[in-house]
Amino acid sequence: MSRVLPAARTVVVFGLVLQAAGFVKVLVVANFFGTGALLDAYYLALIIPTFAAGVAAGMMQTSFIASYVTAKSRGAIEAAHRLAGFALTWSVLALALVALLSMLGRDAAMGLVALGAKTETRLQLQQVFVPLVWTAPLLGLADCGAMLLNAEGRFSLAACAPLLNAAVGTLVLALWRDSGAAALVWSLVAGLIAQAAMVLLAIRGARVPLRPVLSLPAALPGVFAAVALPVLISTILGNVVLSILQMISARAGVGAVSSMAYASRLHNALIQAVVLSASVVLLPHFARLNAEGRTVELRENLERVFAAALLFSIGSVALVAVGGPRLVAILLQRGSFTAADADLVSAVWLALTTGLLGATWSIFLARLFQAQHRAWVIAGMTGVSVVLNVLLALALRPPLGVIGVALANSLAYLVVMGLYHWRARHTLGPILSRVTLVFAAKVLAGNLAAYWVASAAPGWLYPIAPGWLMCLQVAAVVIVNVLLARGAPLRLTPRAVLQL
Repeated sequence: MSRVLPAARTVVVFGLVLQAAGFVKVLVVANFFGTGALLDAYYLALIIPTFAAGVAAGMMQTSFIASYVTAKSRGAIEAAHRLAGFALTWSVLALALVALLSMLGRDAAMGLVALGAKTETRLQLQQVFVPLVWTAPLLGLADCGAMLLNAEGRFSLAACAPLLNAAVGTLVLALWRDSGAAALVWSLVAGLIAQAAMVLLAIRGARVPLRPVLSLPAALPGVFAAVALPVLISTILGNVVLSILQMISARAGVGAVSSMAYASRLHNALIQAVVLSASVVLLPHFARLNAEGRTVELRENLERVFAAALLFSIGSVALVAVGGPRLVAILLQRGSFTAADADLVSAVWLALTTGLLGATWSIFLARLFQAQHRAWVIAGMTGVSVVLNVLLALALRPPLGVIGVALANSLAYLVVMGLYHWRARHTLGPILSRVTLVFAAKVLAGNLAAYWVASAAPGWLYPIAPGWLMCLQVAAVVIVNVLLARGAPLRLTPRAVLQL
């Protein structure tokens, strides 16, 4: 575990930098467009290309990358390059076909993604749908090419390509701000072209030939059937959840989809920068302990990981509850983004954050089952997640609007977390000891106390500048959680964390 933590810290810090840089474009979009029918239509039009590109990236990661790395490690360089060419060629061709079919059947496709949306949103969707579905090949080329760069060990280049995307997209958006829908569409296209170009140049720099390959490599079908199929199913279902939640959000009224998008961007910054980055490091660690039969040590590591996930998640809920509304107002409330928009986005963000523990622990346990080569467990859990998300969102959207859709996602994560934990306990035995249960009680009590103090602070400190007040409120929550981290089972001090 001591070797895992430094690596986790490195990838988390780098992930935070990328998230912060990518958020700049979000600020510009909020300033120029706020929330409304145009932005709702923009996000609805992206459902099909992002879903298709996500599936292509899932296939690339599960079916091709492992085979590519294995071939290179065995000295079969030509076979590896042929596999890379096949993967990139068919990813782009398949996504181009998706775009073509979506364009030809645009009436049916728009009716599907905008089911239940208001008339104003549907009218805006007609303007942006066709050009945005053609972003699918660019998305696939950028994502799949980045995975190939990672397989070549060019991690920094793969990570910097999205930064170029954000920079170019923000520049185009700023220059064309008065063009309305065209500014949104062409800023995205320009950013993706820049990202894909950088990825392709980096691949050439890695001495990987960029030749179209249409014939299927002989070893691929067996690998796909044994490994990739259940993970591919999980990828498809995971993307289905996101798409369905967006479509249900559209029924909550004009501005609901874009409000969910802003809140999801804030929420996913934590998921992607911290949770997913850490899970990438945990996967090989879990795989090594599992392969060596060190079950006791694996359980001990899982217990500490759960304690860290609990502290991170509950602390995040307290922070968002205390500082979320003011932070959203500071970041986004200017130009076309109103105070009412800020209130709605902060409420949706808090609703999403209540499911952070469920999401975090589910992702970490999914890495455990992945290390144990039990991919069908992950596929089954993802299927349960789809059903729960749909049923809960349909039930909670009428009384609560888009906040209900976000809350449905959180409740679904918590249920799936319980199922994952039950399966892990069945496999490994008890994971959480009495020490961790006591720690959980302390975390809940400590953060409730910190929230109460932070909520009462405005009355105690009046008059005080809003910025200073938010800093003091956040400090109250952070100090409590730092003190909690010093106890068992984490036993982390600030100095120890910095020295990891």
